[in-house]
Amino acid sequence: MSIEYKPIKELPKPRRARKSEYEEIIEKFLNDKATKYAEISREGVKPVSLASALRRIIKQRNLYSKITVSVIGGKVYLVKKA
Repeated sequence: MSIEYKPIKELPKPRRARKSEYEEIIEKFLNDKATKYAEISREGVKPVSLASALRRIIKQRNLYSKITVSVIGGKVYLVKKA
């Protein structure tokens, strides 16, 4: 096993996106003035896991007064508050 030392001029750009797909969905929902309810789904993600991730982002961004997440019949919904 050997260790390689290689000087570089600058760091590579981060591969990870700055915003998650869930944050983008929440922003899109909030900006859509005509929509009060939206069904959210993601292939390969359980509804409870998806709802948990959305709730975490809502909590982090302090959006409790504007939006809530509901799981009804195994489907996840975003709901705008009045």
